[in-house]
Amino acid sequence: MDSTNGRISRKLRKLKGALRKWNGDAGNELEKRINEIEERIKILDDESDNRELTELEMEEMRSLNLELGEMIKFKESVWRQKSRMTWLKDGDSNTAFFHRAVKIKAKRKIVHGMKIENSWYSEPKELKEKMFNFFRDHFSRPSRKWKMDMVLKFNRLKEAEALKLEVPFSMEEINEAT
Repeated sequence: MDSTNGRISRKLRKLKGALRKWNGDAGNELEKRINEIEERIKILDDESDNRELTELEMEEMRSLNLELGEMIKFKESVWRQKSRMTWLKDGDSNTAFFHRAVKIKAKRKIVHGMKIENSWYSEPKELKEKMFNFFRDHFSRPSRKWKMDMVLKFNRLKEAEALKLEVPFSMEEINEAT
């Protein structure tokens, strides 16, 4: 059993190395292609300042702009995925941002006072006691048995009126509606 685990572990390490290499190469290729597209767009843009571009150059400019947009979206997607992986691996429990966010949230959730019945209470000990008493009294009451008498009287259609609802629309009715 150990030899199988050892082989799997070695294979996973080799795969990890290969994926890191591929990821680095693919990232460089993407960046290189983005730079090439931006350079070509700049050249065409400079040319358009001096003369009117041909139809072929205009088409090239459009396709380059579309390709650049797609490449940038893809690059952002990769960065978004990488940030999620980093967050999953490292978590956010030790970052200064996380601690600031928790402190701000905690400050917003502080109860400074509460009105119970007709009086305001802000002293923590007194507030705690009043809240406890309120819920103790609320849940210790005998349960109420709600009774609801509903008498609904609907006007009913006569048989002839009900049959008229199923008749297809006439051309006159359609024309009147439009």
